[in-house]
Amino acid sequence: MSENILPHTPSAHALVGVSLCEAGRTIDDWSRALFLAALLSGLWIASPPPNFFALAAGVVFAGFEAWHALRLAFDRPIFAAWARCDDDALPEVLRGFDAVLAPQQGTAGDGTLRPLSARVAGVRRLLLCQAVCLGGQAASLVFVWSEYFLRAHA
Repeated sequence: MSENILPHTPSAHALVGVSLCEAGRTIDDWSRALFLAALLSGLWIASPPPNFFALAAGVVFAGFEAWHALRLAFDRPIFAAWARCDDDALPEVLRGFDAVLAPQQGTAGDGTLRPLSARVAGVRRLLLCQAVCLGGQAASLVFVWSEYFLRAHA
C-alpha cells in the first residue's frame, strides 16, 4: 500500500504557506459579517453598559483580526512566488528577500537563512491569532444578544 505524501521540498512548504494564507480569507469574511452584525446590534439594541462594553470588545477584536488578515494577504503572493521558484534557487531568493525586508523592519540582516518551515510556522501563528480574534468577536456578539434577550424576557 503506497501513500500519497507531499514531498518535503521547499516548494511544497511554500504551497502549505499559500494554503494557510488562503484560509485567512475565509476567517476574514466571517469577521466582516460579525463586525457588521455588531454595528447593526449597536444601532438596534439600546446600549446598557454591559452591551456597550461587549460591542466595543467585539470591535477591538475585529480590528486585530483585520490586521492579521492584512498580514496574511501580504504573505500570500510571496509564498506563491516561492512555490513557483526552483528548489535549488530558493535559498538565494530567500536571502534576497530577507536582505530587502531587514531595512524595512529596522533591523540589520545578518545573512543567516531562516528556513521556509519557520516561515510557514509564522503564517500558522498569524492564522491562529486571526481565528482567536474571530472567536472573541463571536463571543462578544453572543454576550450582547444573550444579554438583550434575557432582559427582554425578564
